[in-house]
Amino acid sequence: MKKFIISIFALLLTSCTAVYFDKPEPEANQRLKEFPESWIGTYKPKKDTSLVEIGKNYIDLKVFGSRQKFYLCDTMFLKKYKEDFYFVNVEARDKDCDIVYWRIFPVKKEKNKLYVYDIMYKPHLSDVFKKYGISYKEIVGKSLVISNPSDSVLDILFKKRIFKVSQVLKRIEK
Repeated sequence: MKKFIISIFALLLTSCTAVYFDKPEPEANQRLKEFPESWIGTYKPKKDTSLVEIGKNYIDLKVFGSRQKFYLCDTMFLKKYKEDFYFVNVEARDKDCDIVYWRIFPVKKEKNKLYVYDIMYKPHLSDVFKKYGISYKEIVGKSLVISNPSDSVLDILFKKRIFKVSQVLKRIEK
């Protein structure tokens, strides 16, 4: 089930390798039990035939004729970041299910669209992290885990465009 939760966003966001966080982010902020009222509705990804329905406390995916509903819980939850941003935190585990990592997807709503951000792995990322003093470690494959980022580190990830829009979801019905 946990691995399938990760596949929610894998279907929406294409990335060969990933950047994870060692803790949910932003760490100090409280988990929210519901999605913002303004997010509730049905969305269509810009370059896709799938549908994404966001309810009060769930995401319902309709992809390639199948349907899966995922609720905000211990393995997927929402935290407010700053003014317009929320972070969807999705649990991921290593291949032995021993170590928990977190995929973080910042989401910003503007008018009738949700902009979903992600960190796309690129070989130079470790150099950028070193330059700005961002603590990280490499894990199997070409994946990185960012350790204990402060709000200022999260700000750097946005300002230096390390977090980039990976998917635009357009609302098609309320």
